[in-house]
Amino acid sequence: MSEKSKTKSFIEGLSDDFVRKVRGLLDFEEDFFTTQIKLPVIHFQSKKDISPILKVIKKLDFGIKRPHFKHIDYSKKQIRLSSKFDREKHEEHFRKVLERGIQCDFSEEDFQFTYRNFTASEIFELIFPANISRISGFANIGHIIQVNLKKPHFEYKKLIGRVLLDKVPTVKTVIAKNDSLTESEENKFRILPFEVIAGKDSLQTTHKEHGNTFHLDMGETYWNSRLQEEHKIMSELIDENSVCVDLCCGIGPFAIPIAKRGIRTIANDLNPDSIKWLRINAEINFSTKRGKISKDAITMTNKDGNVVIKEDLLNL
Repeated sequence: MSEKSKTKSFIEGLSDDFVRKVRGLLDFEEDFFTTQIKLPVIHFQSKKDISPILKVIKKLDFGIKRPHFKHIDYSKKQIRLSSKFDREKHEEHFRKVLERGIQCDFSEEDFQFTYRNFTASEIFELIFPANISRISGFANIGHIIQVNLKKPHFEYKKLIGRVLLDKVPTVKTVIAKNDSLTESEENKFRILPFEVIAGKDSLQTTHKEHGNTFHLDMGETYWNSRLQEEHKIMSELIDENSVCVDLCCGIGPFAIPIAKRGIRTIANDLNPDSIKWLRINAEINFSTKRGKISKDAITMTNKDGNVVIKEDLLNL
């Protein structure tokens, strides 16, 4: 079952009164999300029975995995199941799949859930009115998480930032970019104006991917976290006897891993801040346990790409 389906299934099991209470909130106290949820429970007789029971639960996809919620209570000898387990529909089949000799009983119990037991996606699903689209995804750049907002989300942006700060480990800053920006509002360096909506008011961060470390400032340079796999794939495709020219190198996500392979690399960017961070990142990533990779492996230029093509490439 996909995460989206799990979110939908979990919310459908909540009471209508609870959903009405939190729908449309622009701010909240954590106590607002305290509620009672009835869950199916399996009672086991011996610890040796736990493993075969869990195998069946996994096979039939009846497991429950909630933040800060124990699905096994050894003191009560019980295993909690997902609310989609219907005793009348599923108990008989469950027992047929279970190994012979394993004794267990089924029941339902009420459990108290709090703000800590909800995921960020579930909270957004509960709070946003039906006519507001859900937030499609987040991008992590070091300790920063970037979220793309549409106009209907604007009035909820502080709440969105707070929830992400609470729910996503290691995140210290939440920044927002919205779909209303036009090309004229972007500058020639492709730097989008971000707004800090929660946490530390700083756009400087350190991002790590595929063994490389990149320092950057989101307010000074362009960065796209969705290209992480492309960075790796392209850097591995370049023939070792080639000369690589990266006309819009940014902070070096392509140029640095290519140069680390010993391939002569020309890294150019029109943005002087990109070259500033590229130099910092080259110094960090070219340092190895065996010493430093030759600085001749990468040549950095701060020019228009057309100039590099017309002038610098003629000297190769």
